[in-house]
Amino acid sequence: MHDPLGDEVARRLVTALLVESAVYPKPGLVDRINRLPELDIINLQTASVAFYRWLRLAAISGARKAWSGRLGKYISHAVEDMLNVQGGGNTHLGALLLLFPISCAAGLLGSRKNWQSDVKLRRAIREVLERTVWRDCIYILKSISMASPGGLGNVSFLDVKKPHTYELIKSRKASIIEVFGNYRGRDMIIDEYLSNYSLTFDVSLKTFKLWLKRTNDLEVSAVNALLAVMSKRPDTHISRRKGIDKARIVMSIASKVLRLGGVATKEGRKRLSILDEYLRSNDIRPGASADILDATLAIFFLGVGRFSRDALLDFVS
Repeated sequence: MHDPLGDEVARRLVTALLVESAVYPKPGLVDRINRLPELDIINLQTASVAFYRWLRLAAISGARKAWSGRLGKYISHAVEDMLNVQGGGNTHLGALLLLFPISCAAGLLGSRKNWQSDVKLRRAIREVLERTVWRDCIYILKSISMASPGGLGNVSFLDVKKPHTYELIKSRKASIIEVFGNYRGRDMIIDEYLSNYSLTFDVSLKTFKLWLKRTNDLEVSAVNALLAVMSKRPDTHISRRKGIDKARIVMSIASKVLRLGGVATKEGRKRLSILDEYLRSNDIRPGASADILDATLAIFFLGVGRFSRDALLDFVS
């Protein structure tokens, strides 16, 4: 089925994922130079391309105002493809949870001009999430269980590993917002749903635009946006794997790096190198913060449509 709008949204969002995978230097994460023991840029990019068809369908469902009951299913299919097309395991779960409502919202807005408005896009994302249904919740929670062995942590009556959770959601006919309210504070990505993408728009995108205006350099701006998220709150991926104390240490160091100018300054780059060494030597990965960066770049590429020096400046004008 030919659908120019769906194709265009999917192209822009996949571009964002491909660019984020290559951005350097991302402390403790995969980039075009560094890898992790089980994961490298090829894993990330192979998975990213596989998401195209599902992001396209999400945009089409938004344009037709028919995403309720479908959005979660598309996320589930994308997670299945992620695990099937490469051997690195979970590469993008958090990013997928953020990008699919964005894709659907772009379809809902319809006009490419509307994608350039943060206010309109954010309002449309909220509408998408509020108009989900219990089927979306079940698909999403099962996707989390499939991709992430640790789930979201134990909530007594909403553990993604227990069948009773899905029976309860069906009986209550709850939306994503209603269900995930029970996980508030446990996961940065879930908190984005509940706060209407506050870290994405108010921290990461704001920092990204600030450094674009100063440097006209996408890579510098993206790394500094990542540091801004890392310095705002303890990364929940780190806290689940390594404990809250380690997550707070990383938050503190990231804040100091950003105050020195991040990768835009010689001293900032020096401190960032120290942070990167600390993270890699302790197998600490700010994965949730990287997911926020994926969403930030998705919004950027939705707005500009293509990469060029002029496009960077137009985005912040």
